[in-house]
Amino acid sequence: MSSVAKEYASALFGLSFENGTTENVRTALNEAIVALDEAAYRFFANPAITKDAKKAAVEKSFTTPMVKHLFYVLIDNRRVDLLPDIVAEYATILASQNQLLRAIVYSKTALDPFRIQEIKTKLEGEYRRPVELLNTIDATIIAGIRIEFEGYVHDQTVNRYLADLRSSLKQ
Repeated sequence: MSSVAKEYASALFGLSFENGTTENVRTALNEAIVALDEAAYRFFANPAITKDAKKAAVEKSFTTPMVKHLFYVLIDNRRVDLLPDIVAEYATILASQNQLLRAIVYSKTALDPFRIQEIKTKLEGEYRRPVELLNTIDATIIAGIRIEFEGYVHDQTVNRYLADLRSSLKQ
């Protein structure tokens, strides 16, 4: 991630924090990332298209004022390609501000919402912080789950059990 993206994200976060719109801006940024496909990035990168035409497209496409203004600045500075990094950095800053624990739960198959809520509640109770979970499918897992966050790994998979068993039998 570039330091330039961090600067943009920090400035955007500062403004949205002052206005009390940090969550609204986060939502709008995530929607912008989903809305922009490869063709849209080519449109914004095309030097033959005027900045005014690009800004007009932004005006029609987005409703959140701060996101619009971010786009205007990115267009003026020819840095629209930094948007994914800016969004990721903004999410990191917001999570840090909210002391949000962001965790990834790896499993063989997608976990049902009840199981995800159960894991989330357990982590919130243990770490006394709000938790955001992302369930990621890992086909190499035989059974069980592995939870990773902030450099920690809670591995409760059969794979780990078998590796520990193998290691203890070799001793």
